[in-house]
Amino acid sequence: MSQGGRWLPDFGDKATLSSIRRYTSVLKELVNDVVQIDTVIPCHDAFATKQDLQAKYDYMSDMLAGITEAKQKGLSLQQVKERFSLERYARLGRLWLGGQPEKVREKHQNNIDRIWNYLLQDD
Repeated sequence: MSQGGRWLPDFGDKATLSSIRRYTSVLKELVNDVVQIDTVIPCHDAFATKQDLQAKYDYMSDMLAGITEAKQKGLSLQQVKERFSLERYARLGRLWLGGQPEKVREKHQNNIDRIWNYLLQDD
């Protein structure tokens, strides 16, 4: 699963619903109070802090749980896109750095589409 740089997690073309769930669960374990992390040194990304991991976890878990719930309630994809607009996640700080707002917006929309499509396949 691609991390998508410092701007935004990217669920990637090769991800599956189970890999997104697994990655989210791994992040949850890393951001708990028991695990002490100062710096994360990923292979293809900028150094990160535990707060960066927390922000990625918040984004991914909210998107996955929220879109799943919205689909179960019968919302349309358009309604989901309105409910999960990029502005909803502005509080996540460093994820939005990088000076490429259109790229961030595109990744975010792709993430919504991917989760939605994975949930359709999972039915």
